Amino acid sequence: MMKKIFCFFFLVSTPLIGATWNWESISERAKTENMALKTAREQLISTEYSQKAALKGFLPTLRGNISAMRTGSERPSAIVTNGQIVNSTSSVLNDTVVTSLNFSQNLFSGLKDWSRYSQAKWQTQNKYWSLVKTKSEVSYSLKEAFSSLLYAQEYAELTKEIISRRESNYQIVKVRFESGRENKGSVLLAQAYLDQARLDAIIAADNLSVARKQLFSLINKDAFEEYRVEGEPPLLTMNLTDEDLKEVALNTPDYHQAFSMEKSSEEEVRALRSAFIPSLDFSASISRNSQFFFPDENNQRWTLGLNLSIPIFDGLSDYSTLKGAVSNKYAAEAIKRNTYLTLIPSIRQAVNLARQSDVKLRVDARFREASQTRAEIARAKYNNGLLTFEDWDIIESELINRQINYLQSKRDRIVKYAAFEKSIGKGSIE
Repeated sequence: MMKKIFCFFFLVSTPLIGATWNWESISERAKTENMALKTAREQLISTEYSQKAALKGFLPTLRGNISAMRTGSERPSAIVTNGQIVNSTSSVLNDTVVTSLNFSQNLFSGLKDWSRYSQAKWQTQNKYWSLVKTKSEVSYSLKEAFSSLLYAQEYAELTKEIISRRESNYQIVKVRFESGRENKGSVLLAQAYLDQARLDAIIAADNLSVARKQLFSLINKDAFEEYRVEGEPPLLTMNLTDEDLKEVALNTPDYHQAFSMEKSSEEEVRALRSAFIPSLDFSASISRNSQFFFPDENNQRWTLGLNLSIPIFDGLSDYSTLKGAVSNKYAAEAIKRNTYLTLIPSIRQAVNLARQSDVKLRVDARFREASQTRAEIARAKYNNGLLTFEDWDIIESELINRQINYLQSKRDRIVKYAAFEKSIGKGSIE
């Protein structure tokens, strides 16, 4: 019985550790569950249906109508009774049933229908490139959150090592103080360093919890569970010459979006110019009229017609609207050019930062290795009285800072490469 109780309390007091996630499992779930991606996909589908709706100008319309009416009226009448005329009224009811079939087809609208359809196609292209851009942004956010969680995990482990190291240092200084070979200020400082290390461990645990939730929020998972991530996300490397840079800039989602908006504004101008051109429509209808459902052929008529509409004057409305659309077209051209000019330096800067992050990681690794070696030598010297506490403290603090800098450089390298991928519209989400 006691053994069962012990096992129960052991299970309750032991924290539950969730599954281990790698980059592949995270990215695969994000492809189907990320809310930003779902929104972008649905917006693209909506625009595709709008493009199909723009075909209505090329297709005829056919409508069937049926109506039933009853009308009533009172008529005066005279009835002779016993030689006397008695006035009275009588009600008359009339039933009318009308059925009709109407056909209409636009034959020419000044190319307005073609312009509207072309504009809808460019708007669909714009939404497609918006989806591509969203994929690269989600990929960047995932890699940023993934690297932050990796950093949080490693930093939490490092804080435990720092606490152990600070405790050991405190004991060494305390023993030397008790033997009269160290001053009280050194003991108090060593104690403060230990307290700071314990605080850093608390902060690291809190940041780890937030990092887990941040990554899960990107894959539509709100479970409050502990889990770990392992491995690193793939990083895109590219050596870009100035000529390559131009080609890459012209193939980014940002540029394609600006280009499609320019084309859409051109089609808007063409569509509005059609308001000054006559339009021609053909119509046909057949109808029947009777007192009963369904009317027979005895009371049937049909009509055929051509309608030519010639615009003459509409109070300058069409003219003003056209001039506004032309200005929007010029603005779209300027936006496209500005987008290209902005992309060139931003992509180059992203490439430079990614390349620099590689070098910085190697440099910080060298500093960490050197600091570890110096700290081992300094500890031995301090124990043997060959090094003052002040000099030893500088070396110990430098070791901790270099260890933290190395972890930050690992995280920043992933983020910088992800930012480069984002700048050219690439990523790990397909």
